[in-house]
Amino acid sequence: MKKTALSALFIFCFSLHSSILNAKSFKTGIILKWYHQSQFAGFYVAQEKNFYKKENLDVEIFEGGPDKKPLENVFDGSADFGITSPEELLTAREENKDIVAIAAVFRKSAVVFLSKKNSKILTPFDFPGKTIAAKSIVKGGGASEFEIQLKSMLKNLDIKESSVNLTNYDHSYKNFYNGNADITPAYITAGLVKIKSRGITPNIIWPGDYKIRFYSDIIITNRTVIKKDPELVFKFLKASLKGWQFATEDIEETLDIILKYSKIKDRKLQKDMLEASFPLVYTGSDYIGYMSDKIWKEMHDILLEQQILKKPLKNLEKAYSLEFLQMIQEGW
Repeated sequence: MKKTALSALFIFCFSLHSSILNAKSFKTGIILKWYHQSQFAGFYVAQEKNFYKKENLDVEIFEGGPDKKPLENVFDGSADFGITSPEELLTAREENKDIVAIAAVFRKSAVVFLSKKNSKILTPFDFPGKTIAAKSIVKGGGASEFEIQLKSMLKNLDIKESSVNLTNYDHSYKNFYNGNADITPAYITAGLVKIKSRGITPNIIWPGDYKIRFYSDIIITNRTVIKKDPELVFKFLKASLKGWQFATEDIEETLDIILKYSKIKDRKLQKDMLEASFPLVYTGSDYIGYMSDKIWKEMHDILLEQQILKKPLKNLEKAYSLEFLQMIQEGW
């Protein structure tokens, strides 16, 4: 760890231990990247099991959706924390928005590309001539993570981007069902489960199989929040990751909690979505929330190759912080 990081760690730990005497409490909030569903189970658990309350946190969980921009809410200070994609964070950093990732809930990207079982579309080499519904549907939001991963995958395989017909992503999957889109991206934690619930078993193409490795659902905050209230960041992350730990260990109680929040009150659907997330939360190495310099560099370089980033970011290491994760792991 760098000397500056050690200094920051010492100062923070001093303020943390001092706060025990003051029992400082915080009112804070997190905005999700989509509608309430199993995808965000750990946060609901932390709320309902009083993990936040035990850290003297009064947390409000705000629902996301196609017209919501968690990163902008965190940037303008209307929410201290948010869930977004690393693609969006890195492009925001290029715009001098000092947003910082403090953990990766999904340490393997949830993005997959789906085709109908009898379509004979089994790999990206079958994409030319096909219609792919992967364009961003967020107004002014730039390229979506679906679009970025698609284009990166095509480039890695020397498949011309112009060979595919790119149309808007359809989160209802109507165009995929009726055949107007040959291929749709989806999250294995949500869209894929919903499609399967209709009796459709699609072919699944993973960008990760073609050297496109991304995190998904990163927890973000504003640099100002880190400087002003590092104790808040530490406590919020600690309680949130504890919530995710519980979610992986007690599925049935977690489902009871999810159904208090989710719009879709289908227990089986929510259970399938929750179980689909576990291989992304636990990848077989390290611990919940963990991030690595190597993966952040790989994600940055992919965006640079795709010209999503116009030039290399200065101080890429400032786009994410490992300090709070390290302190949680060390038992502070």
